Amino acid sequence: MEDKDLKLLNIENVQKDNKKKRFRQTVSVFFGRGLIAKICFSIIVVFIVLAIIAPLIAPYDPNIQSLQETKRKPSSEHLLGTDHLGRDVLSRIIYGTRVSLYASVLAGLFAASIGIFLGLLAGYYGKIASLVIMRLTDAQLSIPGIVFTLVLASVMGGGLKSIVIAIGIGMIPTYIRMMNGLVLSLKENDFVTAARLIGQTNSLILFKHLLPNCFPSLIVLFTINLGAGIMLEAALSFLGVGINPPTATWGGMVSDGYALLIANPLLSILPGICIILLVVSFNIVGDGLRDALDPRLRGKL
Repeated sequence: MEDKDLKLLNIENVQKDNKKKRFRQTVSVFFGRGLIAKICFSIIVVFIVLAIIAPLIAPYDPNIQSLQETKRKPSSEHLLGTDHLGRDVLSRIIYGTRVSLYASVLAGLFAASIGIFLGLLAGYYGKIASLVIMRLTDAQLSIPGIVFTLVLASVMGGGLKSIVIAIGIGMIPTYIRMMNGLVLSLKENDFVTAARLIGQTNSLILFKHLLPNCFPSLIVLFTINLGAGIMLEAALSFLGVGINPPTATWGGMVSDGYALLIANPLLSILPGICIILLVVSFNIVGDGLRDALDPRLRGKL
C-alpha cells in the first residue's frame, strides 16, 4: 500500500514538474519573440495599472465641469488641457482606461462562457445539435460585426450593461466556431476513446478531457477579442449609443473633440492614440501567445 502511495506521489510530482517546465518554456518563447512583444506586454500592464489606481493618480474628478476653464491648452495646472466643458483631459483619459478595459473584459467573459459551451455541444454531439447551433452561428456571422453590435446596442439602450451584452453577443460566434473545430479534431483521439471505454460520462469527457486541451487556443482568442472589444466600445461611444455621458470613455472623448479638431486636436488625438496602442498591443500579445502555446509554431516569427 505504501509503495502504491509512493508511486502516485512520484507521478504527481513529475506532472507538476512538467507543468512548471512547460510554463517556463511558454514564457521564454513569448518574451523571446523580440522587443515589440515586450513593449506591447508592458503597454497592457501599464494601462491595467492605470485602470486600477485611477482614483489615486487622476489630478481631477473626470466629470467635474468648469465653464471658466473651457478649451484650455496644456499647462502646469492641466497637463493635457481641458475640453469644451472645462473637464481635465488627463483625468478623463485615465478613467476612460477603466471603462474600456472593464467593458472589454466583461464582454469577453460573457461571450466565452456561452460560446465555449455551445461549441462543445455542437462539436461533440453533432447531428441536430451541430446543425442548429452552427447554422445560427453562420447566420449571425453573415451580418457585419459592427452593424450587428450597433443595432443591438441601440435596441437595448445605452449604458455599460447594454454595451457589454451587445459586444458579448457579437463575439459568441467566434468562440463557437473555434470550439467546434477543436472538439471535432480531438474527440476521435485515443484518450477520448479510452475515457468512453472505462465508462466516463459525456459531461466528464467534455469538461475534464476536451475542454482543457482547448485552453491554449481559447486564451489566444480571448486576448485578441479584448482588443476587438475595446475597439467596438469606442466605436459605439463615438456614435452616441455607447456609455452614457458624462462617464469618461475614449470613444466619447474622440467624438467630443471631433468638432474642435482644428482648434485643439489633442482632444481627439490623445484618446485615439490610447485606443490604437491598447488594441494593437492586445493583438500582438495574442499573436505571441499563439506562437508560445502551439508547439508547431515555436521558434517561428
